[in-house]
Amino acid sequence: MAKIILDMALDAAMRGAKHDAEAAAEVLQLAAPYLLDLDKSGELPLGLGRYLANAFTLTAREKAENRPQILARTLHLTNPNRRPKDYMATGAAVEDAMQSNPPMTQYAAVKQVCGQTGVSESYAKNAHKRYLECLAEIEQIEQEEWRLQREEDERIEAALQTECYESRLEDAAKLVQQLLGDGLSTPQALENAARNHGVYPMDIDRFMDKYP
Repeated sequence: MAKIILDMALDAAMRGAKHDAEAAAEVLQLAAPYLLDLDKSGELPLGLGRYLANAFTLTAREKAENRPQILARTLHLTNPNRRPKDYMATGAAVEDAMQSNPPMTQYAAVKQVCGQTGVSESYAKNAHKRYLECLAEIEQIEQEEWRLQREEDERIEAALQTECYESRLEDAAKLVQQLLGDGLSTPQALENAARNHGVYPMDIDRFMDKYP
């Protein structure tokens, strides 16, 4: 059910994306779970789904006028020496510097970005903090989506199992009626039908009381 709702929301957003910047941003936001699922299932090269999903999610949260630059920056399509125009791009530049050079400290990365872009150290440091907070929010959203999907899958599985068990009870009840007609006692008929259909005798008895 959750996936059906997500599919419907994405379809509606895609229809409006051509004429509405907010709908286009919603397409990016809604595309992220699909990419993460593909990444998790191994249907995409390792990390590609998360790489695109993070870029899409960060871009969708920005103001409309900033989205083209943010998308290009988070996908690393722009010149890294060009001065970032906002917090997200600056924060991403600091994080990129640290990830590209694992021994590099945040302080060294901030200094490097400041030297490349001309922003102040306080600006770059605060931007990096905000960027990490945003990534943490994305992670929390992903975990919540996975939790909801897992709960929905479990609910559907439980419903299917219940439906299957009730179907077996119905068949067992019919067999009980047949065995009673053949002269078996009620306990014997219930026991034989329970063994035959993999259910409990007491459940057949309750089922027959409910649906005589």
